[in-house]
Amino acid sequence: MGLTNKCNLNCAHCYSRALPIQSLTLDGVKKILADFPNLKKVNFGTGESILNPELVPIMAYYRERGIEMALTSNGTTIEALSDKHLKWFKDVDISLDFPSRKLHDHWRHPGAYNKAMAGLLRCTRLGINTSIALCLTNINYQYLPQFKKVLNRFNVSLRINLYKPTPTDKFSLNYDQFWHAMRIVAENFALIANSEPILSIIDESKIGKGSPCGGESVRIHPDGTITPCVFLAGKRIGIEEFKKMKNDIPEFCRPCRFVNECRGGCSSRRILKDRYGLPDEYCPFYAGRDVPNIKFTYAGERTGYIHAGYLCTMIIR
Repeated sequence: MGLTNKCNLNCAHCYSRALPIQSLTLDGVKKILADFPNLKKVNFGTGESILNPELVPIMAYYRERGIEMALTSNGTTIEALSDKHLKWFKDVDISLDFPSRKLHDHWRHPGAYNKAMAGLLRCTRLGINTSIALCLTNINYQYLPQFKKVLNRFNVSLRINLYKPTPTDKFSLNYDQFWHAMRIVAENFALIANSEPILSIIDESKIGKGSPCGGESVRIHPDGTITPCVFLAGKRIGIEEFKKMKNDIPEFCRPCRFVNECRGGCSSRRILKDRYGLPDEYCPFYAGRDVPNIKFTYAGERTGYIHAGYLCTMIIR
Protein backbone atom coordinates (compact mmCIF):
# COMPACT_ATOMS: atom_id res chain seq x y z
CA MET A 1 0.00 0.00 0.00
CA GLY A 2 1.32 3.38 -1.01
CA LEU A 3 0.15 5.73 1.73
CA THR A 4 1.78 8.58 -0.17
CA ASN A 5 4.09 9.16 -3.10
CA LYS A 6 5.62 12.20 -1.43
CA CYS A 7 9.33 11.76 -0.89
CA ASN A 8 12.19 13.85 0.40
CA LEU A 9 14.36 12.46 -2.40
CA ASN A 10 13.93 12.41 -6.19
CA CYS A 11 15.74 9.29 -7.39
CA ALA A 12 16.11 8.83 -11.15
CA HIS A 13 14.99 5.19 -11.06
CA CYS A 14 11.87 5.68 -8.89
CA TYR A 15 8.71 4.17 -10.37
CA SER A 16 6.42 6.79 -8.78
CA ARG A 17 8.36 10.04 -9.22
CA ALA A 18 6.40 11.10 -12.33
CA LEU A 19 2.95 10.53 -10.79
CA PRO A 20 0.82 13.30 -9.25
CA ILE A 21 1.56 13.79 -5.53
CA GLN A 22 -1.24 12.27 -3.48
CA SER A 23 -1.78 10.63 -0.08
CA LEU A 24 -4.35 8.29 1.41
CA THR A 25 -6.31 9.35 4.48
CA LEU A 26 -7.28 7.10 7.38
CA ASP A 27 -10.90 7.24 6.22
CA GLY A 28 -9.78 6.31 2.73
CA VAL A 29 -7.81 3.37 4.06
CA LYS A 30 -10.84 2.17 6.04
CA LYS A 31 -13.02 2.27 2.93
CA ILE A 32 -10.45 0.39 0.88
CA LEU A 33 -9.89 -2.28 3.52
CA ALA A 34 -13.61 -2.97 3.67
CA ASP A 35 -13.11 -4.68 0.29
CA PHE A 36 -10.31 -6.88 1.69
CA PRO A 37 -11.80 -8.58 4.76
CA ASN A 38 -9.25 -11.42 4.62
CA LEU A 39 -6.17 -9.21 4.47
CA LYS A 40 -3.28 -10.70 6.46
CA LYS A 41 -0.21 -8.63 5.58
CA VAL A 42 0.61 -5.19 4.24
CA ASN A 43 3.75 -3.32 3.22
CA PHE A 44 3.92 0.46 3.19
CA GLY A 45 6.00 1.64 0.25
CA THR A 46 5.83 3.87 -2.87
CA GLY A 47 6.76 7.18 -1.15
CA GLU A 48 8.28 7.96 2.23
CA SER A 49 5.44 6.98 4.55
CA ILE A 50 6.14 9.48 7.34
CA LEU A 51 5.23 12.25 4.88
CA ASN A 52 1.64 11.09 5.22
CA PRO A 53 0.50 12.96 8.38
CA GLU A 54 -1.85 10.10 9.30
CA LEU A 55 0.77 7.36 9.19
CA VAL A 56 0.62 6.45 12.89
CA PRO A 57 -3.22 6.38 13.08
CA ILE A 58 -3.25 4.19 9.95
CA MET A 59 -0.67 1.88 11.52
CA ALA A 60 -2.78 1.68 14.67
CA TYR A 61 -5.84 0.79 12.60
CA TYR A 62 -3.99 -2.13 10.98
CA ARG A 63 -2.52 -3.25 14.29
CA GLU A 64 -5.93 -3.34 15.98
CA ARG A 65 -7.02 -5.78 13.28
CA GLY A 66 -4.05 -8.08 13.71
CA ILE A 67 -2.64 -7.36 10.25
CA GLU A 68 1.13 -7.78 9.99
CA MET A 69 2.90 -4.66 8.74
CA ALA A 70 6.13 -4.05 6.86
CA LEU A 71 7.83 -0.82 5.80
CA THR A 72 10.11 0.16 2.94
CA SER A 73 11.95 3.41 3.67
CA ASN A 74 15.02 5.41 2.70
CA GLY A 75 15.60 5.88 6.44
CA THR A 76 13.56 9.04 6.97
CA THR A 77 10.44 7.31 8.33
CA ILE A 78 12.58 5.18 10.63
CA GLU A 79 14.32 8.26 11.97
CA ALA A 80 11.00 10.00 12.71
CA LEU A 81 9.04 7.18 14.37
CA SER A 82 9.30 6.36 18.07
CA ASP A 83 10.68 3.00 19.19
CA LYS A 84 7.16 1.99 20.18
CA HIS A 85 5.70 2.60 16.74
CA LEU A 86 8.71 1.28 14.85
CA LYS A 87 8.40 -2.03 16.68
CA TRP A 88 4.88 -2.43 15.31
CA PHE A 89 6.50 -3.45 12.02
CA LYS A 90 7.31 -7.11 11.53
CA ASP A 91 9.69 -6.33 8.66
CA VAL A 92 11.57 -3.17 7.68
CA ASP A 93 13.39 -2.74 4.37
CA ILE A 94 15.84 0.14 4.00
CA SER A 95 16.64 1.25 0.47
CA LEU A 96 20.31 1.25 -0.50
CA ASP A 97 21.42 1.56 -4.11
CA PHE A 98 25.17 1.32 -3.60
CA PRO A 99 27.34 -0.16 -0.84
CA SER A 100 29.40 2.99 -0.28
CA ARG A 101 28.59 6.48 0.98
CA LYS A 102 30.12 8.20 -2.04
CA LEU A 103 28.16 6.25 -4.64
CA HIS A 104 24.83 6.12 -2.78
CA ASP A 105 24.88 9.83 -1.92
CA HIS A 106 25.84 10.74 -5.49
CA TRP A 107 22.88 8.70 -6.78
CA ARG A 108 20.32 9.88 -4.21
CA HIS A 109 21.32 12.90 -2.10
CA PRO A 110 24.14 13.88 0.27
CA GLY A 111 23.45 12.32 3.66
CA ALA A 112 21.24 9.52 2.30
CA TYR A 113 23.82 6.83 3.08
CA ASN A 114 24.27 7.85 6.71
CA LYS A 115 20.50 7.97 7.18
CA ALA A 116 20.17 4.45 5.77
CA MET A 117 22.96 3.18 8.02
CA ALA A 118 21.35 4.79 11.07
CA GLY A 119 18.07 3.12 10.15
CA LEU A 120 19.73 -0.29 9.85
CA LEU A 121 21.42 0.12 13.21
CA ARG A 122 18.26 1.24 14.99
CA CYS A 123 15.99 -1.44 13.54
CA THR A 124 18.42 -4.26 14.27
CA ARG A 125 18.93 -3.02 17.84
CA LEU A 126 15.16 -3.08 18.30
CA GLY A 127 15.06 -6.69 17.09
CA ILE A 128 13.03 -5.96 13.95
CA ASN A 129 13.44 -8.30 10.98
CA THR A 130 15.46 -5.96 8.77
CA SER A 131 16.66 -6.07 5.16
CA ILE A 132 18.32 -3.82 2.65
CA ALA A 133 16.14 -3.20 -0.40
CA LEU A 134 18.08 -2.89 -3.65
CA CYS A 135 16.63 -1.89 -7.00
CA LEU A 136 18.99 -3.70 -9.34
CA THR A 137 19.96 -1.63 -12.38
CA ASN A 138 22.54 -1.76 -15.11
CA ILE A 139 24.47 0.82 -13.07
CA ASN A 140 24.77 -0.93 -9.71
CA TYR A 141 24.67 -4.69 -10.38
CA GLN A 142 28.46 -4.99 -10.49
CA TYR A 143 28.65 -3.71 -6.91
CA LEU A 144 26.68 -6.65 -5.54
CA PRO A 145 29.69 -8.37 -3.89
CA GLN A 146 30.46 -5.25 -1.85
CA PHE A 147 26.98 -5.38 -0.27
CA LYS A 148 28.17 -8.47 1.62
CA LYS A 149 30.15 -6.29 4.03
CA VAL A 150 27.07 -4.21 4.85
CA LEU A 151 24.95 -7.33 5.38
CA ASN A 152 27.53 -8.84 7.71
CA ARG A 153 27.96 -5.59 9.63
CA PHE A 154 24.29 -5.44 10.57
CA ASN A 155 23.43 -9.14 10.21
CA VAL A 156 20.62 -8.38 7.75
CA SER A 157 19.47 -9.75 4.39
CA LEU A 158 19.34 -8.15 0.96
CA ARG A 159 16.12 -7.98 -1.06
CA ILE A 160 16.59 -7.47 -4.78
CA ASN A 161 13.96 -6.03 -7.09
CA LEU A 162 14.89 -5.92 -10.76
CA TYR A 163 14.45 -2.46 -12.21
CA LYS A 164 11.31 -2.14 -14.34
CA PRO A 165 11.06 0.42 -17.17
CA THR A 166 8.95 2.99 -15.32
CA PRO A 167 9.13 5.60 -16.73
CA THR A 168 12.40 5.02 -18.63
CA ASP A 169 14.13 1.90 -19.88
CA LYS A 170 17.66 3.27 -19.59
CA PHE A 171 18.37 1.56 -16.25
CA SER A 172 17.18 -1.94 -17.26
CA LEU A 173 19.65 -4.79 -17.32
CA ASN A 174 20.14 -6.39 -20.71
CA TYR A 175 20.21 -10.16 -21.12
CA ASP A 176 23.92 -10.63 -20.41
CA GLN A 177 23.92 -8.19 -17.49
CA PHE A 178 21.00 -9.98 -15.87
CA TRP A 179 22.63 -13.39 -15.98
CA HIS A 180 25.98 -11.92 -14.92
CA ALA A 181 24.20 -10.44 -11.91
CA MET A 182 22.63 -13.80 -11.05
CA ARG A 183 26.04 -15.44 -11.24
CA ILE A 184 27.40 -12.83 -8.83
CA VAL A 185 24.50 -13.57 -6.47
CA ALA A 186 25.12 -17.32 -6.63
CA GLU A 187 28.86 -16.95 -6.01
CA ASN A 188 28.59 -14.54 -3.09
CA PHE A 189 25.27 -15.09 -1.30
CA ALA A 190 22.81 -17.72 -0.10
CA LEU A 191 19.23 -17.61 -1.35
CA ILE A 192 16.47 -17.13 1.23
CA ALA A 193 13.46 -16.58 -1.03
CA ASN A 194 12.81 -16.20 -4.74
CA SER A 195 9.61 -15.28 -6.56
CA GLU A 196 11.24 -14.12 -9.82
CA PRO A 197 9.67 -16.59 -12.31
CA ILE A 198 12.47 -16.74 -14.89
CA LEU A 199 14.87 -17.97 -12.21
CA SER A 200 12.87 -21.18 -11.87
CA ILE A 201 15.06 -22.59 -14.64
CA ILE A 202 18.06 -22.56 -12.27
CA ASP A 203 16.40 -22.39 -8.82
CA GLU A 204 15.40 -25.89 -7.83
CA SER A 205 13.39 -24.56 -4.87
CA LYS A 206 11.12 -22.35 -7.01
CA ILE A 207 7.71 -23.98 -6.93
CA GLY A 208 5.54 -20.95 -7.67
CA LYS A 209 3.26 -20.50 -10.64
CA GLY A 210 4.66 -17.55 -12.55
CA SER A 211 4.37 -13.98 -11.26
CA PRO A 212 2.87 -13.76 -7.77
CA CYS A 213 1.30 -10.37 -8.57
CA GLY A 214 -2.43 -10.19 -9.11
CA GLY A 215 -3.08 -13.45 -7.29
CA GLU A 216 -3.04 -13.28 -3.53
CA SER A 217 -1.62 -9.75 -3.65
CA VAL A 218 -2.55 -6.38 -5.09
CA ARG A 219 -1.12 -2.88 -5.02
CA ILE A 220 -3.10 0.05 -3.60
CA HIS A 221 -1.78 3.38 -4.82
CA PRO A 222 -1.90 6.77 -3.05
CA ASP A 223 -4.81 7.86 -5.24
CA GLY A 224 -6.82 4.82 -4.15
CA THR A 225 -6.54 2.93 -7.43
CA ILE A 226 -5.75 -0.78 -7.27
CA THR A 227 -3.42 -2.57 -9.67
CA PRO A 228 -2.04 -6.11 -9.70
CA CYS A 229 1.56 -4.90 -9.50
CA VAL A 230 3.28 -1.81 -8.13
CA PHE A 231 5.08 -1.18 -11.41
CA LEU A 232 1.86 -0.95 -13.40
CA ALA A 233 0.89 2.35 -11.80
CA GLY A 234 1.40 4.13 -15.10
CA LYS A 235 -0.50 1.52 -17.10
CA ARG A 236 -3.82 0.86 -15.39
CA ILE A 237 -4.55 -2.79 -16.03
CA GLY A 238 -7.42 -4.26 -14.08
CA ILE A 239 -6.76 -7.21 -11.80
CA GLU A 240 -9.09 -9.55 -13.67
CA GLU A 241 -7.60 -8.56 -17.03
CA PHE A 242 -4.12 -9.10 -15.59
CA LYS A 243 -5.07 -12.57 -14.33
CA LYS A 244 -6.43 -13.47 -17.75
CA MET A 245 -3.28 -12.25 -19.45
CA LYS A 246 -1.14 -14.10 -16.91
CA ASN A 247 -2.90 -17.35 -17.72
CA ASP A 248 -2.36 -16.84 -21.45
CA ILE A 249 1.07 -18.44 -21.63
CA PRO A 250 3.12 -17.44 -24.70
CA GLU A 251 2.97 -20.05 -27.42
CA PHE A 252 6.77 -20.35 -27.44
CA CYS A 253 6.73 -21.35 -23.75
CA ARG A 254 4.10 -24.07 -23.83
CA PRO A 255 6.42 -27.02 -24.67
CA CYS A 256 9.06 -25.87 -22.14
CA ARG A 257 9.80 -28.18 -19.21
CA PHE A 258 9.74 -25.16 -16.89
CA VAL A 259 6.40 -23.81 -18.09
CA ASN A 260 4.49 -24.68 -14.90
CA GLU A 261 6.93 -22.74 -12.71
CA CYS A 262 7.92 -19.87 -15.02
CA ARG A 263 4.73 -19.41 -17.11
CA GLY A 264 6.47 -16.98 -19.42
CA GLY A 265 8.33 -15.00 -16.76
CA CYS A 266 7.49 -11.73 -15.04
CA SER A 267 4.09 -10.62 -16.34
CA SER A 268 4.58 -6.94 -15.52
CA ARG A 269 7.98 -6.78 -17.20
CA ARG A 270 6.45 -8.28 -20.35
CA ILE A 271 3.56 -5.78 -20.26
CA LEU A 272 5.86 -2.82 -19.74
CA LYS A 273 8.14 -3.96 -22.57
CA ASP A 274 5.14 -4.43 -24.93
CA ARG A 275 6.03 -8.08 -25.42
CA TYR A 276 3.22 -9.84 -23.64
CA GLY A 277 2.87 -12.55 -26.29
CA LEU A 278 6.58 -13.33 -25.97
CA PRO A 279 8.62 -14.95 -23.19
CA ASP A 280 10.50 -12.99 -20.55
CA GLU A 281 13.37 -11.08 -22.15
CA TYR A 282 15.82 -13.02 -19.93
CA CYS A 283 14.71 -16.43 -21.24
CA PRO A 284 17.78 -18.27 -22.58
CA PHE A 285 15.65 -20.63 -24.68
CA TYR A 286 14.03 -17.76 -26.59
CA ALA A 287 17.44 -16.05 -26.92
CA GLY A 288 18.92 -19.22 -28.41
CA ARG A 289 21.42 -19.49 -25.56
CA ASP A 290 22.42 -22.30 -23.22
CA VAL A 291 20.87 -22.32 -19.77
CA PRO A 292 23.43 -20.54 -17.56
CA ASN A 293 25.37 -22.93 -15.36
CA ILE A 294 24.50 -21.18 -12.13
CA LYS A 295 23.86 -22.97 -8.86
CA PHE A 296 22.37 -21.20 -5.87
CA THR A 297 23.17 -22.18 -2.33
CA TYR A 298 20.32 -21.90 0.14
CA ALA A 299 20.11 -20.24 3.53
CA GLY A 300 18.64 -22.03 6.51
CA GLU A 301 15.87 -19.46 6.98
CA ARG A 302 13.41 -19.84 4.14
CA THR A 303 10.18 -18.21 5.36
CA GLY A 304 8.82 -15.36 7.43
CA TYR A 305 9.43 -12.34 5.20
CA ILE A 306 6.31 -10.36 4.32
CA HIS A 307 7.99 -9.25 1.09
CA ALA A 308 8.87 -12.76 -0.01
CA GLY A 309 5.80 -13.68 -2.03
CA TYR A 310 3.73 -10.71 -3.14
CA LEU A 311 5.89 -9.46 -6.01
CA CYS A 312 8.74 -10.67 -8.21
CA THR A 313 11.71 -10.38 -5.88
CA MET A 314 14.53 -12.34 -4.30
CA ILE A 315 15.97 -12.25 -0.80
CA ILE A 316 19.58 -13.27 -0.19
CA ARG A 317 22.05 -13.33 2.67
